[in-house]
Amino acid sequence: MTGTLRPLVAAHTEAAMRWLNPAHGDPWQRAYLKAEKERTVSLVLDWLEIESERQPFQVAQVEQKIDLIVGGLALKVRADRIDEVPGGKLLIDYKTGEVSIAGWDGPRPDQPQLPLYAAFGNTPDLVGAVFAQTRWPKKKMMFKGRVEDARASLCAALKDKDPLLTEPYTPETVEQWRDALEHLSASFVRGEAQVDPHIYPQSCQYCELHGLCRVSESRAFDAAQDAADEEESE
Repeated sequence: MTGTLRPLVAAHTEAAMRWLNPAHGDPWQRAYLKAEKERTVSLVLDWLEIESERQPFQVAQVEQKIDLIVGGLALKVRADRIDEVPGGKLLIDYKTGEVSIAGWDGPRPDQPQLPLYAAFGNTPDLVGAVFAQTRWPKKKMMFKGRVEDARASLCAALKDKDPLLTEPYTPETVEQWRDALEHLSASFVRGEAQVDPHIYPQSCQYCELHGLCRVSESRAFDAAQDAADEEESE
């Protein structure tokens, strides 16, 4: 398959990079763009091998944009791709870096674009929402997300412990996303802006305003108060 597809992928890659004028500029720039073209072609071919292992599917929509109103907040979201799969539609968002869906749960979801689209996009027969992690090396290329039946919609060879199987896409999951995102949006519209780092202290690692927000002192006070309450209860 790779030998057949390489010329086609190379032609599309060259067309996508044409606006960069790869044939002009200084020798270093030309060499860099040539290397980038070769890297992109290899990456796309590796990803297409993963796609070839999927169950039968058909691309239904690409770059689909919709307007949403969530908790009084107007938002614009875009689905990179929606596939027709057995049982319904699969929502796909491409990522070239490492991604995680662990942050989708809870009152303050991380990377919420897919939960937003799933909960408010009014896409009928949606059976899942996944990231397509197109990151080198190839062993890091994979789908990550939630699917009703991942073996039917993605790959029949998935192992029992694969997160795509152990954390399925359910109506209850979508309802939790809806509630959390509506609450966050409504809080934003109300102008609530209290200092409350999502993941402390990681969220504060590169912040230069510690003296202004004083979140460290606040957390230290809370910890001391909790310790005092525990000693008093004993």
